[in-house]
Amino acid sequence: MEQKATAAGGRGTYIATVLGAALGMAVGFAAIFISTNGVFIPAVLRDFHWGRAQAAQSYAASMLGLALVSPLVGILMDRFGVRRVVLISAIVFASALACMGLQDGHQGWWIALSLVIGMSGAATSVLGYLAILPQWFDRRLGLAIGLAMVGLGVGTIVLPALSQHLIAGFGWRGAYQILAGISLVGAVIAYTLLRERRGHAKASPMRGSGEFATDASISGRLKLFRIVVIFLAAFLASSAALSLGPHLPALLIDRGISAHDAARSASLVGLDSLTELIL
Repeated sequence: MEQKATAAGGRGTYIATVLGAALGMAVGFAAIFISTNGVFIPAVLRDFHWGRAQAAQSYAASMLGLALVSPLVGILMDRFGVRRVVLISAIVFASALACMGLQDGHQGWWIALSLVIGMSGAATSVLGYLAILPQWFDRRLGLAIGLAMVGLGVGTIVLPALSQHLIAGFGWRGAYQILAGISLVGAVIAYTLLRERRGHAKASPMRGSGEFATDASISGRLKLFRIVVIFLAAFLASSAALSLGPHLPALLIDRGISAHDAARSASLVGLDSLTELIL
């Protein structure tokens, strides 16, 4: 498919699509809210006199919102197109993120707004931006996804350290609003780079009776078992990494490490993710 770049709109379209997906994920929900959540917790604790568990509820609520709406986001992208859904989602996400700086310490509003952030940020994550790549890539889809995911890795490296500098200079409220602006501008640029190939659908291979028999065989069951094992391993590894994220900077600060160095530790988690993508 990629070899017909000229007929489909030029090689630049393929490059722009990958760059748009990378940029969008670099300033999307996972990079700009999830990876920085732990950096904001110490400042929020001091301001609201909360316990760490109360502040960390924003992380849990946002992930719940993400899980709740992800199937719906997929349906909307199929119906209205990826670019349109991602752009609307990015606007709502940035608005909700900016409103985090308006919080007054009410626990219910804190959780509710975090839930909205997760729900509106779903399409600005991997779910949204990677959905457009199969429209343009076939043989090199894996490479395209890997290159786009580098954007997410870079975002998770840069944004925690940047957030700490913003908190030091403008307070955590101003930092949230500045990050919201960065997210919105990045999403708009990504929108202009992304292109959709409407009506694109991959043909499903015909399956003969022999293939149905194979699915019912021991070989087919072994493949299913391997898939389940891989899924469980990925689930456990992700759970461990995601559970550590919002607490790591606060734990390091408790041990006498400066806030800036604690923020760098969160960036190192992003560096580890980027290294895994490259290797």
